[in-house]
Amino acid sequence: MSSDYGTPEDRYSDISAIYDDLYDFTAETEETVSFLAKLASGGRVLELGVGTGRVALPLAERGCDVTGVDASPDMLRMLRTKDPGRKVKALRSDMTAPEVDGEFDVIYAVWNSFCELHTQERQVACVASAARLLRDGGSLVLETSVAHRALTEQRPISVGPFTGLNAATFQLMRYDQLDQIVEYRHVFLNADGVKVMASTHRLVHLTELDLMARLGDLELTARHGDWTGGPFHAASARHVSVYTKTGRAPSC
Repeated sequence: MSSDYGTPEDRYSDISAIYDDLYDFTAETEETVSFLAKLASGGRVLELGVGTGRVALPLAERGCDVTGVDASPDMLRMLRTKDPGRKVKALRSDMTAPEVDGEFDVIYAVWNSFCELHTQERQVACVASAARLLRDGGSLVLETSVAHRALTEQRPISVGPFTGLNAATFQLMRYDQLDQIVEYRHVFLNADGVKVMASTHRLVHLTELDLMARLGDLELTARHGDWTGGPFHAASARHVSVYTKTGRAPSC
C-alpha cells in the first residue's frame, strides 16, 4: 500500500463542506458533550482535531472554556461560519504539538480523530503533548474504533445513504494489517458526475494505546463502550478511554 495519504489540507479541501452530512453523529452528540462537560466541570478543555465544531460548540455553550486545534484550514473555516461569536478558540495547529498556552482540565479527540495520525511515532507524540498540557488530575479522553474488529471485518465496499433519486454514495476500503492502516475512498454519484474523496486512519490497538499513555504519566481510569458510560466488552466496535494525569513519574 502507498504511504502517501496526502496532507489534511488535501484530504479535507473538498470534504469539509459536506462533512457534517457525510458523518451524521446527531444522535450521540448530546451524550458526547454531556460526558465531557461533566468531566471538565466548567474548566479549560482542548479538542484535538476540532473539525467543524460538532462537539466543541455545544461544550462551550455548557460553560467550558474551549480551545480547538485542527490541521485543515477548510474544516476550521466551516467551524468559524457556525461560530460567529467565537465561543471556541480555534487554531490551525498540528495535534502532535498543539500551539496553545497554559494547562487544561480535559483534552479529548472524538470518533477517530486520533487515528488521523498515520504513524505510531506521531500518535506517541500526540499523547505525550497532551500529557504535558494537562494539569495534574486532568484527563485525556480518546474515542477510536477497536483495531482488531475493524481490521478483520474486511468490508471492501459499503453503501452510503441515498440522497435523492439521481444520487448515490458508497465507500471503497482497503486494509494494511501490518501498519494498521485503513484507507477510504468516498464516492459520490449524481447528475453532475462523479466525485471521489479520500480519508485514512491508523487504527491503534488498546494495549498499544495504554502503553503510549503510561509513557506520558497517564493512567487508564475508565474505558466505556460508548459516551453514555456503557460497558466495554469483547464485542465492542469502539471505545471511549479516559486517562488521568497522576503527577507521578511514568513507569512501564
